[in-house]
Amino acid sequence: MRDVEVTCAGCGTTILKPSAEVRRQRKRNPDREFFCSMHCYAVHRGHVNLGTHLGRGNVSILRAGNRQDEFSPFRYFLLKARCRNVGTNLDLRYLQHLWAEQGGRCQVSGLRLALPRNSLEWERRTHDPWKPSLDRIDSSRGYFKGNVRFVAVIANLARHRFSDEELVTFCRAVVAMAGGRHPPASDPP
Repeated sequence: MRDVEVTCAGCGTTILKPSAEVRRQRKRNPDREFFCSMHCYAVHRGHVNLGTHLGRGNVSILRAGNRQDEFSPFRYFLLKARCRNVGTNLDLRYLQHLWAEQGGRCQVSGLRLALPRNSLEWERRTHDPWKPSLDRIDSSRGYFKGNVRFVAVIANLARHRFSDEELVTFCRAVVAMAGGRHPPASDPP
């Protein structure tokens, strides 16, 4: 791909742009101006804050103080479910209801889970096996209402694509070994 020299409409410096992109842009708009940076664009167009111009950076819609709402703890789970590209119909209200219905407990172990206040706290707890994770009950289906539950991260990682029964069989063998007993001689079903 060849580059072509164009002049920045803001500061006048010469910059290199892909020739195909310049042709495409000028075909759509023959008067198209090119800029060396977003700063030059903002200064040349008279915008003090490019984010404000683009409609970003408006925090007035958020609650003052901690800038969190009742759904903040569940935004991380919804984002991750949407990013998996396996389909989802979840919403924040459903996740909040599911959490309350489970009583904040892991559905595999029954252990109490500590719900992070927000996505940032969830990300910071990288080595915490007891933080909550959104698990698909049937791994062949997407993140749909009725097919998800909250479990501890360690349970979700151990289960992966296996059934709950297979996970329990494995955990019993681990407990037997930890107690100095050998697991049953028969292999798992």
